[in-house]
Amino acid sequence: MTRPNIIAFVYEDSKPKIFLRCLLFSTARRGNIIENMYVIFTQNSERRWFSSWGYGDHPNLVRGSGLFVGPEGVAVYHHFVAEESERLRPAGGCKISVYASTLGHKQDRLLYSLHLRISENDSAILEDSTNGPLIYDWNPEHKEYRRH
Repeated sequence: MTRPNIIAFVYEDSKPKIFLRCLLFSTARRGNIIENMYVIFTQNSERRWFSSWGYGDHPNLVRGSGLFVGPEGVAVYHHFVAEESERLRPAGGCKISVYASTLGHKQDRLLYSLHLRISENDSAILEDSTNGPLIYDWNPEHKEYRRH
C-alpha cells in the first residue's frame, strides 16, 4: 500500500468514519485477494476499531469483500466506519493503522501506519457532524499531512 494522499474524518449515520485514498498493489505475480480491511485508530493508549469497510467513489461505493489486487494495483478510496457511534475527539497526536486479511493467510497484515497531529480547532470542527469532512492532504514539501 502506498502512502495515502488524502485522509478524511466524517460522520456517516452518526458513526465516525475515516476514508483515505491510496494504491493497493501486490508483489505476487498472480496478485492477491483482500477479504477484509480495517483501521485501528490509536490515541492516548486507546484503540478504536473502524471495521466496516467499503471502497470506491460515490455513487459507486461498494461494501468491501473479495477485492482482487494485481501487480498493477488498484487506486480507490477506502472507507472505514466505526462500530459504535461515540464521537471522535482526535485533538493531538494519533496513529492510523490500516490492516488487511488476505485469502490464504491466517494472520492479518499491517499495510500502512501513519501519525497525524490534529489541532484543537480541527477537532472541535469534527465534533459538529454538520461541518462535513475534516480533510488532510499529504504535503510533499513539508513531509506531513496538512489540513485541506
